[in-house]
Amino acid sequence: MPEAKKNMVWLASYPKSGNTWFRIFLSNLFSDSPLAVHINDLTETTISSNRSIIDSYLGMHSSELTAEEIDKLRPQVFKRFSNEKGETAYVKTHEAWTLNSLGIPIFPKEITKGVLYIIRNPLDLAISYAFHNNESIDETISILNNEFSKLCEQKLKLNIQTQQLLSSWSNHVSSWIDDSKLPVHVIRYEDMLEHPLNAFKRAADFLHLKYEESEIKKAINKSSFDTLKDMETSEGFKERGIHSEAFFRKGKSNEWESGLSKNQIDEIVKHHGKIMKRFGYL
Repeated sequence: MPEAKKNMVWLASYPKSGNTWFRIFLSNLFSDSPLAVHINDLTETTISSNRSIIDSYLGMHSSELTAEEIDKLRPQVFKRFSNEKGETAYVKTHEAWTLNSLGIPIFPKEITKGVLYIIRNPLDLAISYAFHNNESIDETISILNNEFSKLCEQKLKLNIQTQQLLSSWSNHVSSWIDDSKLPVHVIRYEDMLEHPLNAFKRAADFLHLKYEESEIKKAINKSSFDTLKDMETSEGFKERGIHSEAFFRKGKSNEWESGLSKNQIDEIVKHHGKIMKRFGYL
């Protein structure tokens, strides 16, 4: 295999933290069209757990393998993907940074250009993720607190994504920011809402994207929440969870103040207070 290229940018986040919003911003930034890129045409990015991509690079059906066997092979899959891509590849992921059973990082350092980690207050995230999964907030808080939480576990039928370790919210954050030893830029969902130009511009600078401030402003405007919600309302969104009524629900912060009980707030803070304080959520 040719020498590895550092051309992979991982767009990492816990679910419902603003990852899709940032991907839409990137697509609009890269687009030459005066019209907003449609939410069902985000061709600039893929997801790390895409089973069809993994199958194509393995040359076999991953459905014939266990989750552990797939994770043993995924570092090589990403290296082959990196080599074929050539230019910078932006890959969304919701899984925690981790080692496979061979002790090898699933996300190889030698091909990683950088990590954009998108973080959101877990108090608000709990509400948004509960709606996304059509589960109770208490059930969702249990997921946020469980270090063994997984995404896309195969149960009754094969999922279009492979199984991923989600872990707890705090573990997820620290796995990418502290454990990975990769170059990481953290962008807060709340700053994307309240100070969009500064937040998106700093992210673009980290990614070495050479765009004028006016171009970044245009991409932000074309990625406004109202625009995205209108698109989903009129034509649907293929990434919407099968159990949720809408992917783009409110796009606000501090919903937890009226949406969570004191016991629910205390439960989240008890498990995640250290990381929350570190990123300004306490």
